[in-house]
Amino acid sequence: MRNAVSCFLLIATLCLRAEKGAHESDFRNASWGMTIEEVWELEKTPTSERKDEHWLILNDTIAGVNMDVTYRFDSNGRLYEGTYLKEYDGKTMKPKISFDKVEALLDKKHGPAKVANKSTTKKTDTISTRETDSSTISNALFISDDFSNHLIVYQTKEFEPDLDFSEERKTLDKL
Repeated sequence: MRNAVSCFLLIATLCLRAEKGAHESDFRNASWGMTIEEVWELEKTPTSERKDEHWLILNDTIAGVNMDVTYRFDSNGRLYEGTYLKEYDGKTMKPKISFDKVEALLDKKHGPAKVANKSTTKKTDTISTRETDSSTISNALFISDDFSNHLIVYQTKEFEPDLDFSEERKTLDKL
């Protein structure tokens, strides 16, 4: 009987660890609610890094495109959002190509978008949104005559971030 109980406890512990490990990473290798120090430790070789109490910004290549990677932290220092951004000058097809590559990767990892929106005016905006248990993921493309942006946003669904925009504004002014 003692062996059966021990075996059950071992299996239950392994199942809980596997469940936690399967959903541990929310944005890149980080989890929502981590501190900037914890996230900084996870990034092996950040380049062009800028960091303070609300932001950690670095560069990385995503789907063959060099992008700015931003981690955002709330007033309590907890990670609540991560973004990838690539800005292009002038009218070019490059952002559409990177958008389509990322869309295919997101489809493979998280399934097809729940919401896809495309509007065509003087500029073209395309946004697709997916949801996981812990995150909302948006892949957005903005094209105008003067510039184009490809933006990928991961946001927490696990907690309401404590945001003090006056402090965040001071941070932005420093950058």
